[in-house]
Amino acid sequence: MTDAAARNDGGAGTAEPHSDAPYAGSISPQLLTERMLLSALREHDAAVAAEMARERAEFLAAACLRFGTSLDQELTYAAIAGLSLPGLQGWCVVDVIEIGGSIRRLAVMHPDEDKRVAAHALVDRWIPAADDRIGVPAIERDLHSVIVTERADDAVAGAAHDPETIRVLQWLGVGSLLVVPIVGHGILLGAITFVSRPGAPPYSADDVELGEAVAMHCAQALEAARLYAAARAAWAEAEAARVDGEGARAVAEMARLEAEQARRDADEANDAKTQFLRTMSHELRTPLNAISGYAQLMETGIYGPVTDEQIDALTRIRRSQVHLLSLINSVLHYAKLETGHAEFDIRSIELGDVLDWALSLVAPQARAHNITLAVGTTTSTDRVNVDPQRMRQIIVNLMSNAVKFTNPGGRVELSSEREESTVAIRVSDTGIGIPSDKVQSIFEPFMQVRSDLARPHQGTGLGLAISRELAHGMGGTLTVSSTLGAGSVFVLRLPVG
Repeated sequence: MTDAAARNDGGAGTAEPHSDAPYAGSISPQLLTERMLLSALREHDAAVAAEMARERAEFLAAACLRFGTSLDQELTYAAIAGLSLPGLQGWCVVDVIEIGGSIRRLAVMHPDEDKRVAAHALVDRWIPAADDRIGVPAIERDLHSVIVTERADDAVAGAAHDPETIRVLQWLGVGSLLVVPIVGHGILLGAITFVSRPGAPPYSADDVELGEAVAMHCAQALEAARLYAAARAAWAEAEAARVDGEGARAVAEMARLEAEQARRDADEANDAKTQFLRTMSHELRTPLNAISGYAQLMETGIYGPVTDEQIDALTRIRRSQVHLLSLINSVLHYAKLETGHAEFDIRSIELGDVLDWALSLVAPQARAHNITLAVGTTTSTDRVNVDPQRMRQIIVNLMSNAVKFTNPGGRVELSSEREESTVAIRVSDTGIGIPSDKVQSIFEPFMQVRSDLARPHQGTGLGLAISRELAHGMGGTLTVSSTLGAGSVFVLRLPVG
């Protein structure tokens, strides 16, 4: 019996081989081709869906990080105006309604570098008007998102009030419009107008959902900022009344009570911001896990054969998923520290054990970057009174940062010494250093040494903020000294055990 016959007779009897086909009784080449094409289409659709989910989750994560940075109203405005565009394939206009009712144009953002400067220049000259067919006037009646596909270019041109602005808007390109309201507790706070590229497909239900999610986060950030501003104003008025001695005792007492309430409102606003970060961190894990699951299924060939190029693409998707998940975990960790929910297991341990462990963990990273990892003078027999896990986290973070910001051929050194009631642990490097104007703020959350889009080292800017909070939680301190271009020295001081 031939191999082909054995495969086709199910193990019972024999079959003569066919002269015109590779297998007796095999499916036709046409049917085989159709099945292969169907499998390829399913694989492509799954890959596109996973990539779109990753891009949208990454964009929402960026929104969470930027909106949660500050409660200052102008800084919140700047955070909203500075967002990179999501995968909506176009440009957008962001308007907010000021406390007095006037409309303020925060930003005109375009993804094309050649058009970005011209778009940004429109902010000051393209003034919103009450009869515009875009922005706030388009949705202020029923507070629902609006899609404009017919004569969308006329709607945009009609909102421009001088020939030069019309010329620039036509150059930017107009396809269709998606106007999304920014609403907080039933009150209209502003609007985001997304403008697709000419010839692009109309906005889909998924696009509307993403746009409304961005608008919701904008609304939460604006409400928290305005509540915080009102609380600060009330507190300032109460303090002015106390200092100047104006008003009767009853009036002063009333002002004090109002100020106390205002301070509680401010604390609630800050708690709301932190809770928002924690909630979004948890919610974003679901689509990220879905991305990883789809990529793993595709790698196993469950949707059909996978080429080496496709394996490489899936690997990049999973690597991006892991990176984004680590950023979200950093946000969640910082939120716990900021609200005082982090727990510490303080006990006396030997310093040398932690230093040796940290060195062994960072050594592969240093070798991969051709960085010399050295051990200076240490007092490894000293004992420190700390949470071992938190201490390891700080030292590994400092050493990893030192390796990351040191050029190949450089040096990173770990040392320690006893200082009366503390032990000073030093991590020094010969890296790029920190500009003098950023040394004092390097431990602030979301702070980056380089904030431009071309920076080679990505991250949330939370690592040092978390490390300093952990040091304070163990009764210690974390400081830095640095010279731009010559390197940095971070010093972690912890209580003697």
